[in-house]
Amino acid sequence: NLVAKATSDDETPCAGYVQEELKKLTFDQTACAIVEDALLGRLEKKSCNVRLKALRVIKMLLTAGAPAFKRDLQRRLTPIRDCLHFRGEPHPTMGDVPSQMVRECAQEVINAIFETEVLEHSDASRF
Repeated sequence: NLVAKATSDDETPCAGYVQEELKKLTFDQTACAIVEDALLGRLEKKSCNVRLKALRVIKMLLTAGAPAFKRDLQRRLTPIRDCLHFRGEPHPTMGDVPSQMVRECAQEVINAIFETEVLEHSDASRF
């Protein structure tokens, strides 16, 4: 399972080739729904590593994946919103920093979900 590979419970970043495969899958309607379900399911895990990686993959897919991925997530915000209040087990050396990273990334994902290209075009037209 690519999503499990991308969101493994360790501190190594998601491999680029896995991100590319997930990106391609979002352009297939059936596969996209499976990827969405799997990623949102990973946000239910207790591990900071799993949640943070899932949020980072979602954020990448919002910009590089199919537009349908973004539209679908606009209707399925609950697991992402829940991450805004996440407090995991303190890390032995970093304390609450990993949980804080999850909360910040969740906010970035929510911002990206509702970001529109119209704003980008209007900003560009001012120059």
